[in-house]
Amino acid sequence: MKKVWKGFAAAVSAAAIAATGFIGATSAYADVAAGKINITGAAAADTFTGYMPFVIASERTTGTGEAAVTTYQYTMNTAGGFTATVVQNIINTVDPDNGIVSPTTDAKVSEWVKGYFGADSGAGFAFDSTKAQSFAKAVIDAAEANGLTPAFTNQTATQLSAADSPAGYYAIKQTNEPATGTADTTTMSRYISGNVTAAAPLTVAIKNTTVTSVKKVQENDSNTVNGTTDTRLPAVNINNNFNDVADYSIGDDVPFEFIGTVPAKFGDYDHFQYIFKDTMDPAQLQLVEDSVQVYVLPAATTNINWNANGTLQGGTLLTADTHYAVTVDKNADDTQKGTFSIAVGTNVPATTEPAAAAYRDLKGITYGADNTKLAAGDRIVVTYNATLQQGAEIGRPGNVNTMELEFSNNPYDVYDTATTPRDEVVVFTYELDASKVDSGNTETKLNGAEFVLWKNDKGTENNQAANLVQATDTEGNAIAGSYIFTGWAQAGTAGTTLKNGNGSLFKIAGLDEGTYYLEETKAPAGYNKPDTFFKLVLTATTANNQTNGSNANTGLTEIKVNDAANSGNAATGIGTANILNNKGSNLPETGGMGTTILYAAGAAIVLIAGIGLAVTLRRRQA
Repeated sequence: MKKVWKGFAAAVSAAAIAATGFIGATSAYADVAAGKINITGAAAADTFTGYMPFVIASERTTGTGEAAVTTYQYTMNTAGGFTATVVQNIINTVDPDNGIVSPTTDAKVSEWVKGYFGADSGAGFAFDSTKAQSFAKAVIDAAEANGLTPAFTNQTATQLSAADSPAGYYAIKQTNEPATGTADTTTMSRYISGNVTAAAPLTVAIKNTTVTSVKKVQENDSNTVNGTTDTRLPAVNINNNFNDVADYSIGDDVPFEFIGTVPAKFGDYDHFQYIFKDTMDPAQLQLVEDSVQVYVLPAATTNINWNANGTLQGGTLLTADTHYAVTVDKNADDTQKGTFSIAVGTNVPATTEPAAAAYRDLKGITYGADNTKLAAGDRIVVTYNATLQQGAEIGRPGNVNTMELEFSNNPYDVYDTATTPRDEVVVFTYELDASKVDSGNTETKLNGAEFVLWKNDKGTENNQAANLVQATDTEGNAIAGSYIFTGWAQAGTAGTTLKNGNGSLFKIAGLDEGTYYLEETKAPAGYNKPDTFFKLVLTATTANNQTNGSNANTGLTEIKVNDAANSGNAATGIGTANILNNKGSNLPETGGMGTTILYAAGAAIVLIAGIGLAVTLRRRQA
């Protein structure tokens, strides 16, 4: 009488699958009809390929209800290429200490299976997902190495459930490579394995989830969004003015934020790569290399809040080099190329036999006093600063910064990776163009004025003047009246003097939205120098939202100066204003020629008054 072995597990994927069938003695076995393979949770584009190393030749069920026990009689599927030699190699690969020797027979195979999976008081084989996974992997590896014909190839879950599959044991792998860099990019499922019969279809539920990542930039002015969610992270509230659009001055350090999720299938992986990749134009933005911080945020924490001291509420700060590595791409002269990466995980060194490149393993991270391991649903949160450069784009399309996250996509090959969709944020900066004109006729342009730009109004304690550099053309020649803002001078230190060049216009590029004060330090000839500062309020309307990336054309919609109509152009990022001057009609300073003229005029008045008085007195006497 031939021994039979228990049916393999219905599946081993992201969830545990119940075992079906048990070994038992046969007496009256019936032929076995084809059955169904039902995979739930799969995406419409997911495809699967399956191999059937063993045919279920017959089955027998004893007992009823919960006491029912089904046993199967298996034969090697030699028609499918699973010869005795192939099967023996599979078994000896999985269990080299307790393998089988030639000749390989169905009986020997059954005996090995019983010993490998274990007997449970004669009731059958106890299910062991780790061993089932190892066996399924060995089957698929052998089938692919020997070029065996699959039982089915690249079938969707819908196609599989509609078809009748011959009775047998199947090892199934997900075969589609989701389009990397799209919203459909998913982590691939572990191998699925189990018996298929008419009475007991193979039914498994896989987790069709993926790694999600978003990039944010922090706004420092009035256009703020807090406590809102991004459509890609519906359970997360993003705070502290982090969103998709911001505006800054040249020279400012701009804070950025990455948020990445740990996938639901994380437990299916023994090793996992997780690499943030950032791209910016180095003429516009450059990484502050010592500013990178990486945190773990547990899945239960739904708010991303930064404390005043720069730490993440509820998060655990990871240690550079130990838990992550930052790589900044450099030119030969050590200048930044504009790309850098953050590989999160412990270091796994390269090996030579077998040859394998070094990588960072997210599965290797433990953190906190309890050496907590990362789990599905946790988040990796990164923050860093980048300095807005003198080559920044003024107005639209702005200074775009993009990020994508590369992650392991195959439970059986850590080097098989995919990427999340590229996410971008935009940093805007603006230009203020001011014309010096006559107060009585703004069409009269005035030359020869000089100015200093201030952070606050006249008389403000510890006020700061602007540092500026002269703008140049493509050949490096200075452009008269055109300047680039580089930052604020220390209080008590002189700033840069602006001159309106050969015409009335002067330009200051690289300004944030905000209020500025202009001191006229030299008036045009024939005009008075004002005693007060000119107040200039530069206002930009930006779409500070939580969307899937930012469109610069909608991210910046309006610019105004002093709320005047038609005083700005959002496309160019330029706000315009007139600086009025009055002609010289005020009292000159003491000691000037004007004082002498006044003295003479006063004396004449007194003399005339005296003559008039004398004439009047004589008339009265007459």
